Amino acid sequence: MSKPRSILLRLLLEAAQHTGVRIAAAVGLLAAMALGIYAWQSGVTLAQLKDFGTTGIDFLGSNPLLLFAAIAILPLLPIPVSALLVLAGVVYIPIMGIPMACALAITAMTINLLLAYWIAAFPGRSFVESLLKKVEYSLPVLNHGDQFKLALIMRITPGVPFLFQNLASGILRMPLKIYIPVSVVVVGFYTCAFMITGGALFSGNAGKAILGISLIIVLSAVTALIRKKLASKKRHVPLEMLAEE
Repeated sequence: MSKPRSILLRLLLEAAQHTGVRIAAAVGLLAAMALGIYAWQSGVTLAQLKDFGTTGIDFLGSNPLLLFAAIAILPLLPIPVSALLVLAGVVYIPIMGIPMACALAITAMTINLLLAYWIAAFPGRSFVESLLKKVEYSLPVLNHGDQFKLALIMRITPGVPFLFQNLASGILRMPLKIYIPVSVVVVGFYTCAFMITGGALFSGNAGKAILGISLIIVLSAVTALIRKKLASKKRHVPLEMLAEE
């Protein structure tokens, strides 16, 4: 097993032994089981779920600040952010149009970025450092040239959960002047794409749905090209630069 994987495994084992982590995992599992059992015993039907969803959307439309607060706070938990953004498209776009709806959601996402950064950079970093001491390892120190690259790679690498992106940036204490602009640009594009898609699908507007899906495809293609370019640069680092390091 390689050293990085060995260190990661040991960190996961240490985290699993931490009381707070175990309690959070147990509570989440029990809550999910209780909700499933309750729905099954109550005889909830698909029609009822649809009516409930429509009622919820109407409620959020009448109280848009609640959804704003949800977008700003809920991504601090391991939940799919894309679902919130699709819901934002369904609720906000019919009320205020695409430009204002996207601006409002991006503002909420920016607040979440700042909250996650603060949590990770201070209490989170202390917790990680205490784990790393047990495995005789320390957090890396990023030089100025690597900070922008890491911020960009973190945002455009597929499969990396949004919460992890934010927490990792905060734990490494990436400068806010780099973290925020890079994050807002990348997250902003995806926010608008998911909102347009969600709003269009809900309203039955095929043209806008195709536009939203096309934006997601284009963004994925662009990020893939950027990753390829960054990887190519890494492979072609001059030998003298490596010797200096």
